[in-house]
Amino acid sequence: MDRYAARLTLIEAVLRYREQDEEGALRCLDQLAGCSFLELSECLARDAGVGGGGRWGGSYVMASDGPELTASQREVLRHVAGGASNARIGRRMGVSEDTVKWHLKQAFRRLGVSNRCAAVTAARARGAL
Repeated sequence: MDRYAARLTLIEAVLRYREQDEEGALRCLDQLAGCSFLELSECLARDAGVGGGGRWGGSYVMASDGPELTASQREVLRHVAGGASNARIGRRMGVSEDTVKWHLKQAFRRLGVSNRCAAVTAARARGAL
């Protein structure tokens, strides 16, 4: 598992635990079994403010009953989850980089998040990815 995927999985585990979904949190932690301690500790150090006003300004709130994502927003987030840049996503989808940014911005708003990593995690938690 690469660092980006490990980071997403670790954040998802923390959020599931906070939502009192202990089984979901344990499933996420099981996926991290092959990661080194150094990788996980770097993820934790980098994102120490998850949900508490730190790196993401406390905007990491997932409401499962929020507005649905459009098909384009889901497609962009699938590419983001795979580690693609905005330019690469645009080439794959046949749209401009600005259009990709627009879809991301709208997905962030609908998911109540402020960055790519949080959006992927929130979309996965909702079952949108």
